[in-house]
Amino acid sequence: MSGNPTLQDFDRRNRQGLGILCRVPSDMATPSQAKWFAGLTIFFGLPLYFTKLIRETRIAEGFLFVFIYTWGLVAVVALPVSLLAQLYFLVRALRRGSEASERRLLFFSSFAFCFGLIAECIFVLARR
Repeated sequence: MSGNPTLQDFDRRNRQGLGILCRVPSDMATPSQAKWFAGLTIFFGLPLYFTKLIRETRIAEGFLFVFIYTWGLVAVVALPVSLLAQLYFLVRALRRGSEASERRLLFFSSFAFCFGLIAECIFVLARR
């Protein structure tokens, strides 16, 4: 038994870069991915958030119109998917603990989730 390495030995070797780091399911998403998805959720929520304003005002023609229209069409499909991802990151951050980095991750995820949810509600209400 003394010749077999323990889990602590493997952990120490992985931190030193000497072993192969195995990722477990709870460690599949990093805080940088959560922040990236939060930014993506806000990015796709913007055209839906201003749906009523865009619908009632005349916007520029040409390339700007094509850009805003395409952005809105992609956002209609992408926002619900990113809301599900934000919900996952939010639950994950709530489970992990109260470290300072986890609190920041919780803030980013909750802000993006609320912003996206409000944008989706505005979009649904503006379509009626």
